[in-house]
Amino acid sequence: MPLPETITQIFKRKQKSYKMVLILSLIEEMRAANQERVSFDKVKDRFLKYFIDQQEKGNWVDKPSGRELWRNVPKSQLKDIINSPVNALSQDFIYLNSEENTIGFHGQIQKQLGDEELKELENLAYEELRLYNGAANDEEVDVLPQTVEPLKEKQVTGILHQIQAHIRRKGFFFPEHLIENFYLSLKAKPFVILAGISGTGKTRLVKLFAEALGATRDNGQFSLIPVRPDWSDPADLLGYKDLSGRFQPGPITKVLVDARQPENRHKPYFICLDEMNLARVEHYFSDMLSVLETQEWREGAIQTHDLISPTLLDTPEDQETYGGLGIPENVFLIGTVNMDETTHPFSKKVLDRANTLEFNYINLQQYPQENGQEAGDPAELTELNHLFVRSDYLQLVDAYEPHKELVVRTTERLVKINTLLEDIHAHVGFRVRDAICFYMIYNDRYGLMDEEEAFDWQLLQKILPRIQGSHSSVRRVLLNLMKVAMGSGAGIAVNVQDLTEDASPLYMRWAAGQNPPGVKHPQSARKLAYMLRRLEEDGFTSFWLS
Repeated sequence: MPLPETITQIFKRKQKSYKMVLILSLIEEMRAANQERVSFDKVKDRFLKYFIDQQEKGNWVDKPSGRELWRNVPKSQLKDIINSPVNALSQDFIYLNSEENTIGFHGQIQKQLGDEELKELENLAYEELRLYNGAANDEEVDVLPQTVEPLKEKQVTGILHQIQAHIRRKGFFFPEHLIENFYLSLKAKPFVILAGISGTGKTRLVKLFAEALGATRDNGQFSLIPVRPDWSDPADLLGYKDLSGRFQPGPITKVLVDARQPENRHKPYFICLDEMNLARVEHYFSDMLSVLETQEWREGAIQTHDLISPTLLDTPEDQETYGGLGIPENVFLIGTVNMDETTHPFSKKVLDRANTLEFNYINLQQYPQENGQEAGDPAELTELNHLFVRSDYLQLVDAYEPHKELVVRTTERLVKINTLLEDIHAHVGFRVRDAICFYMIYNDRYGLMDEEEAFDWQLLQKILPRIQGSHSSVRRVLLNLMKVAMGSGAGIAVNVQDLTEDASPLYMRWAAGQNPPGVKHPQSARKLAYMLRRLEEDGFTSFWLS
């Protein structure tokens, strides 16, 4: 008996081979167990085994996003990959019982699948899989994982040097390792805050970094969005429904729509929110922050929940253009902020989700180089895809096994620091721990800085911005953190106990360029000395005071 049309059409819509492989894995497990409902874990094992076997035989297969080999796919990513075809088929074809962890065909479908029909479905899946793989292998179809390859780890350092050369050619100079730090911060989380006094090159850094990767205003991959002081809710950024019922997109929505077009999905898009804290960030940016936390692996790519509420999309045109719009994995958000009497402070909700790079220590005696032709052609960078900047890990379990020692070592440091921060209720949670671990892992993978220097940047950017106040407990925490930052090697040069009375002499040494020798984390120690000094002189201190 031929298969019903409802069954033969299940492979009609596909971007990858996952549906076919899932059905084949399910049928094989049903035969092996001689049951209609089987273990979902065993089906997943068969699903993964297919890709590993085919890849090791040298046959073409879809590759897991961000990885070369299926054998290296962590369990969390495999779960996200297989959930894609499961979700696509679960509406009326297969049924997954999460409580029992079993999977099988829906009852009505199962009644139509005798032994003969099941064999026909198996043959159909094999034939669709053969045609799909053959077409993709012959480049007759556009398959994203094969047209976008992640860079080899050894290439990253060279690319960053080319970016630095491009920036110097434009006549701009930034402190040592700032470009590497900015890159690692974006790689750990696609949302970074650049803070500091006006005129230090915060916006320029974003523009030049993007430009070096081929993202410019002319091609729409770099967008500068000035924040207005009267922005009070997400509609100012995302858009609103007008009186005629049509959706009017906000400035960021237009970029997201462009970035998710099939022909643009491999291109990096940079959005710079200029003077981000002229309005209260928690008011107009709340939806973006929340949706950013819903990142998950789906169909081999990072996807999020929708940003635009369906109630705003009444017309078919609006639903087609803006429906299902999340934050694409090729979009990177950077906010620039000044801290003065015209701006608003940040809440911990914002700080938890971003690295905060500070631009307060400026050397005015940096001059453009004569005959400053740098090695490396910026045009060489324009072919880079978004995987250069996109995160490889969303959960710590993704990176834990191959980097266990570094993760444990970093976490043990954070546990000690958290103990100190609990005194003023400024301790961090799993989100911050994971982000710091990712930063440290990327740094180790690419060999950009030594471990102590990388952790120094993270202490400065993820921990210290949380501290403010006027109580004696704040002083106590700052002093204890200073001991951590100074380390045992600085004991002779600087006696931390002397800071209990006055931190000004130590801070002034840094201001004069005289870094105390043997300091373990000099960037953080300098900032801590400044915060202590402000507490002594003003009776109040904060990371954000300049």
